[in-house]
Amino acid sequence: MYSRFERIFSFVIVLFPLFHERDVSATAQERRPHRRKNLQAARKAAGLTQQEMADRLGIGLRHYKKIESGETLGSIEIWDELEDLFSVH
Repeated sequence: MYSRFERIFSFVIVLFPLFHERDVSATAQERRPHRRKNLQAARKAAGLTQQEMADRLGIGLRHYKKIESGETLGSIEIWDELEDLFSVH
């Protein structure tokens, strides 16, 4: 059985494949578009709006938008909930 951290880490790797493929010299700002596109694509594939995602995560819309845009990463609890929402384990 995997620990909670291992499950969340594997989810992040699945949702953000850029960790495997990126140039190590890339800055955080250069990686943001990949983060945004992957999370946004997963949300849209689930047929959810940003407001619906924020509501399901129990956070404000502004905070969710910052996570989706890559401006902030969010807490482990948010990623745990995202893992459950997208059924990625």
